[in-house]
Amino acid sequence: MVLRPRTLTARRLRRAATQAEAVLWRALRERCPAWKFRRQHPIGNRVADLACPAAKLAIELDGGQHAERLTEDAERSAELGRHGYRVIRFWNNEVLGNTEGVLTEIVRQLQPPHLTPTLSAPRGGEGAKRAATPVRPDAATPPTTLILACGALAREILALIPPAQLPHIRVQCLPATLHNRPERIAPAVREALAEYAGQHEKSFVAYADCGTGGDLDAVLAEAGVARLPGAHCYAFFTGVDAFAERGDADMRSFFLTDFLARSFDALVWEGLGLDRHPELRDAYFGHYERVVYLAQTDDAELTAMARAAADRLGLAFERRFTGYGDLAPAMSALAAGR
Repeated sequence: MVLRPRTLTARRLRRAATQAEAVLWRALRERCPAWKFRRQHPIGNRVADLACPAAKLAIELDGGQHAERLTEDAERSAELGRHGYRVIRFWNNEVLGNTEGVLTEIVRQLQPPHLTPTLSAPRGGEGAKRAATPVRPDAATPPTTLILACGALAREILALIPPAQLPHIRVQCLPATLHNRPERIAPAVREALAEYAGQHEKSFVAYADCGTGGDLDAVLAEAGVARLPGAHCYAFFTGVDAFAERGDADMRSFFLTDFLARSFDALVWEGLGLDRHPELRDAYFGHYERVVYLAQTDDAELTAMARAAADRLGLAFERRFTGYGDLAPAMSALAAGR
């Protein structure tokens, strides 16, 4: 059998997949089981990074160099469009630092009128089975509630919303990398709320204060929008009251959640530049004594990842199983319209 040149090109590109392509490919296979995705899929004279032929959706992942190649990107999109494909693009660092937010947007783009597949919940438990089941929305009725969420919470939020309510709720994520620059959280939330103003009956922000020093609350007061309780997302996983009670006992603890354990390399190690400048470790983490892993799920693989992160930082390790904490009743109330 003689292979066509574009097929040979596709095979070569699969073997040379970037880290972002590999991460998103694995995530799509695990979390979007209702859809079949293909890597380096030939379409016309082009090869899409990822594609879902059934939904006619092409996903292109761009590195920093693509900012200089807008004309070429436009030509690629036009070629894919001539073959009936819609094209969505993400930066590589979005995929690595905000995988959940990228997945949420892909799921939104996969919505035909008759069926909306959802992201599957974390492995194990009744919630995983329920969230993996497709639901049938009323195509004439747009989502009535907007949840503007930190990308680090997307998986947990989607796992906690009852499937029957998913068609009525839009989860829109901001980059999880904002946690590294908390001064940018309030402006990003203000911009997003303005973008979606008037499109939903109710809006809710799934952030704690997260180091904004009250700036986020000022933005939300102007918009008349509520947020999750607490100073940090760690607080509502632990329970805001329980977190406050520990006070000084956790003052020298660096917290990981399921998301941060899974994304430690992209968000912490590489995000803070420790891969390039290991000497910064003491500047960032010298005042910490231990890593405390607040586990939302009972997952041995994630526990091993969290322990490995503590070892790399040279800190002691402690695991506390929290489940979803205060996030669960907050999402239940929101789904119930309260």
